[in-house]
Amino acid sequence: MSAKNLHSRLGTLDRSFGNRPLDQLGPSAIRDWLETIGHMSAASRRAYLSTVRTFARWLVAEELVKRDPTKGIERVKEPRRVPRAINAREVAALLGVCPDRRARAIVWLMVGCGLRCVEVARLSDGDYDEREGTIVVRGKGSHERVLPVPLEVQAAIAAYRRQHGRGTGPLIRSHHNPGAGIGHHTISKNVSTWFALAGLKGGAYDGRSAHALRHTAASDVLDHCQDVRVVQQMLGHANVSTTSVYLRRAKLGELREAMEGRPYSSEGTVIPAANDPPLAA
Repeated sequence: MSAKNLHSRLGTLDRSFGNRPLDQLGPSAIRDWLETIGHMSAASRRAYLSTVRTFARWLVAEELVKRDPTKGIERVKEPRRVPRAINAREVAALLGVCPDRRARAIVWLMVGCGLRCVEVARLSDGDYDEREGTIVVRGKGSHERVLPVPLEVQAAIAAYRRQHGRGTGPLIRSHHNPGAGIGHHTISKNVSTWFALAGLKGGAYDGRSAHALRHTAASDVLDHCQDVRVVQQMLGHANVSTTSVYLRRAKLGELREAMEGRPYSSEGTVIPAANDPPLAA
């Protein structure tokens, strides 16, 4: 972390705590400080709290305070958000604006196999077994999983290889330095650009980004197999509860059908619709 960011984060605590003795820095003071940054996003508040926790441990180690004031402070929870999956027409539009075969291979790896940007960046040429139609993926914590590669993804990789050849290095390579890979931040930025070119992006932080392709893969595979544990294995999640965040909610038509037909009366009975037979006495 840069000194500027450290100063900025701890500065918010300093302003909240004020000119008081350090022995008054306790959990209540930390909670008061958290309220002052409540306008920030959950991710920002988590980052700020992490910095303050590190600072608090340093205060204890230096014997400037007796107890860690952040002990017992609840972690900042990420609010539930509507899954950002896109539909088949939108996937086709995205593929249609891909500028080259490498771009199509990237999009297909993400929407076809549910890969993260960093997982695409980590792929080596040897991870893909063309004969078996499988690929070795390195996820979070360097955990590996082997996935079958759908035929559409195989075709995209084959087309990319025909144009750029095969090698012993990264599967997806830099245009400027063919021996080197492409960074995950570059992949993320490029995919967002393609979303915009396809007319699918409304603005910053609208959920139309590379991660939307992972959501799409998860939702579509679940729709096809109706087995959340299959989706869990594809995404590389250790806990199935994590997988549930990625799954598409009920379609509005299905939700509407389930919710309609309940015109309650003030007497606690259901008022029949105009075409319904009268209720029995």
